Amino acid sequence: MAFPLKVAAGLRASGKDGQAFTIKGTRWALVKNPADLTATHRGTLAQIAADNSRLYRGYLMKEQLREIFRAGTVRGKVLLAGLISRASHSKIPEFAALARTLKKFRDLIWNTLDTGTTNGRVEGTNTQLAALTVRARGFHSAAAFIAMANLTCGGLCPGLPGR
Repeated sequence: MAFPLKVAAGLRASGKDGQAFTIKGTRWALVKNPADLTATHRGTLAQIAADNSRLYRGYLMKEQLREIFRAGTVRGKVLLAGLISRASHSKIPEFAALARTLKKFRDLIWNTLDTGTTNGRVEGTNTQLAALTVRARGFHSAAAFIAMANLTCGGLCPGLPGR
């Protein structure tokens, strides 16, 4: 999460070291699920809201993005449209880029909201297979790679000798 670090660096450059120090230690309060926030994290968010409205607006937009996938089809589509509008007018470059990306993939996001399916499992499997390839530093044959992929990703649990 580079946005708070950029904000902290900008505050230090403008001579506001106290605010920069406060923002530097806010990572966990900003990334945690709101239901899991401790009293300290809630206090940190209140301090951010008071000291740095730009960072707090970014936090609220992040939470709105999280809420889109919890809300359901109709409300999720409305929240998505609102987030795209809000982010594109926020004057925060990272969120303006997010708005462009969300607008580009809006139909695919709507499909996810309509069906409730994602490509998360496919992406996870691809990551496991890429790590397997790197770990093995290449295989002598495709059959060896397929066997290792089945062993690590396929849910196979063969009995081991002596166990």
